[in-house]
Parts: sequence; structure tokens; C-alpha cells
Amino acid sequence: MSPNAIAIHNANILSVYGLGVAKNLRAMSVGECLASMEFAGEIPRRNGPIPCYQISDDVLLDHATPKRIQSMDRVTQFGYLVSRSLLGDWKLLQELVAPEKCGVWFGTSRGPVQKQLEAVDSLERKRVKPSLAVDIPISATSGIISSLFGVKGPNMTLSATCCSGGFALAEACHALVSGRSDLALVAAAEACVHPVVLSQMQSAGMLTKEDGQPNAGCVPFSPSRTGTTLGEGAASVILTRASFAKEAGLKPTGYILGWDTATDSHSRTLSDHEGNSLSESISRTIKMSGINMDQIDLVSPHGTGTVYNDEVETLALKRLFSQNTPKVIPTKHYTGHCLGATSLMEIVLLLEMLKSKSYPSLNYLNEAPVWGAALKNADDKINGSGKRFGLSQSLGFWGNIFSMVVESID
Repeated sequence: MSPNAIAIHNANILSVYGLGVAKNLRAMSVGECLASMEFAGEIPRRNGPIPCYQISDDVLLDHATPKRIQSMDRVTQFGYLVSRSLLGDWKLLQELVAPEKCGVWFGTSRGPVQKQLEAVDSLERKRVKPSLAVDIPISATSGIISSLFGVKGPNMTLSATCCSGGFALAEACHALVSGRSDLALVAAAEACVHPVVLSQMQSAGMLTKEDGQPNAGCVPFSPSRTGTTLGEGAASVILTRASFAKEAGLKPTGYILGWDTATDSHSRTLSDHEGNSLSESISRTIKMSGINMDQIDLVSPHGTGTVYNDEVETLALKRLFSQNTPKVIPTKHYTGHCLGATSLMEIVLLLEMLKSKSYPSLNYLNEAPVWGAALKNADDKINGSGKRFGLSQSLGFWGNIFSMVVESID
């Protein structure tokens, strides 16, 4: 195993299906899409309801949620709730390390959108709440999580558009490898199903057409794809160095073997047309992981369902996997595109899919997908081949690129 390998001790996810990675994968395995129609408000040239995924407040505000958290932005509630589910394991591991060697890394693209709008509204009404001073910063969520977990080391928020969660994960891995930290909690959350965000994305032509049907969602790699569908969600993972876990006699649930973050600087919204930057990032990740390309059993692509993104990913993956084609399973059809949270959510789901050796049903891929060689069997619930390595990749506005290789543990 690579000397830079990182051990994953626990992980969880919060999506439209609710809290719990196993619960989410079970729901995905039956091919259920929970997109609904919401009103985005009037915007230039377009208006009306559009498909989106949204978590109900009932999922968040349970009896154990402190009132202080209930008054904060939904993105903070998401990050708090998904991280709280790992608190028991964190406390056990925390006893093995010095307080200043524990850290929290949080990723989000848009941050506390609702609190930002509340601040504007309160100024207009000349009734500004003093709590906004600490609730509105984009780092509020990492602060809340750090308080919950008793962290004395690094506490930071990273924002790298749709790669935010992945960049936070990579930075935590760097801190562990360097010895700056011995124990890391990485979380990512996004609460972006709001007229302000929806209208921006719709105006930019990123979302599925307004005449899309309920329960359609986005359909990555399908010839009928017309755009992505926004969702809300969160994920969290607990990490140590693999060597630390071995010395302490711990049994991880998986490993991170290699990772890469990059920028292609091609445009504000698009990657280079041939997917070269993505191919190069993945190649560096594979090299760092110490495995061969043909050992990758499952790829979790960015798979937004936009015409351009899916073509770029297809070119990059075909170039890399010209000999042995892995299974390619996009997940945004089920969770929606959760912007900054998506890359971490997909890592958690990828590990669970590898571990369970069964993957979701993607019936829409019957339409002769763009990359038929990789996706030809994806209309069925696929049993794993026995391999245990997976690749996840994400792309974001302003040229952000993230890729990571993980290994599952039975």
C-alpha cells in the first residue's frame, strides 16, 4: 500500500432520501428518482417550475438538534446533522491523539444562502440580528462542527465550486500525510434549492428544460439529456493515516490511495473540449495510488447530465481506459447535483457500492448512451467483479478538477 494512504474509519451521507449511506444506496438500487417541480421565479427569457431535489425540514429538525442549530442556515444544519452521526466513532479515536492534532475541513460552494438573504432583508427592515455576524460567514459550518467535535487543531472551509468537498478531502489528506494532523473530520454540504440559485443556473442554461417531467431528474450520458437538476445534501468522513490505523490496531472501512486537485483555466464554466486536463489529473491520481489503470472496477463520474460535461468526461475516460473498461455509474440522477457537497457525497457512495458489490439501476441508459462500451450493462442491478478499487472525479466552474482513487474493505 502507498505510504501516503489514508484510512477511512466511518462515513455518512444526507440526501433527498434521508440520513444514512446504506439507506441511500438501497433507495438508489431500485432506480427511484425523487425530482419534483419547484417554482424558480421570473428570470430573463425563462420562468416557471423546474425539476429539483430538496430535503424536507422534517429530516433536519429532530428533537436532538439544539435550538441554536435550528436557527442557522440549512447548509449548517446539513453539515451538523451528517457529522453528528459520526460523533461516537470520533470520540473513540480522539482519545488516541493530542487535541491539537484533530482538525475539521468543510467544503461548500454557495455557503449560507438563506442567511445571506436574511441579512439583506434585515438591513432593509432596519432590524439586524446580532447573530448574523457569526452565522453568515461561509466558515460558520466548520466552526459549528469543530465545537461539536471538540477540535483544537485546524478548522477551515474550502470553496472550489462543485469540487469543494473533494478539495476539502484532499487538503485533509495532505495535513495527515504531513503529520500536521492525526485525525480529521471532513464534511461538505449544500442547500442550494432556492429561487436565487435556481434562477441563476436556469438563466445560464445549466438546468434541464423547464418542460421536464416530475421524477425525471438529470440523466447523465443519455442522448436525451438536456441539463442538470439541483439537489441538496451533505456528507462526512473520519480519516487517519493508514500507518496510524495499523499501529493503533484499528480496522478501517476503506482507504484513500491517491488524489489530485487541478485547474485547467479553459473558461469560467467549461473544461477543455477534449478532456485533456481531466485525463492528466486522473493519471496523476492513478500514479500516486500505486495501482494500475486496469485495476479500477468502478468509476463515479461527475455526470451532470449537461450535454457538454458528459461529452468531455466520455473523451477523457475513453482515452484512459482504452483497453479495460470499468463500470461507470453516475449518481446525480438520484441525489441531484448538490454543487459543493457532491464530490464528497460521491466518494462515500462509491465506497459503499464497492463494498456491497451491487450498483444502482440506470434504466435510462437503454437509450444507447454516449459511452456504450462502459455503460451497456447499466440497465440492470450489477454484481461487482470482486475488484475493490474505485475512481471518482469532479469538475467545477472556473476550471476546478478533482479526482481520487479509493479502496473498499470487506
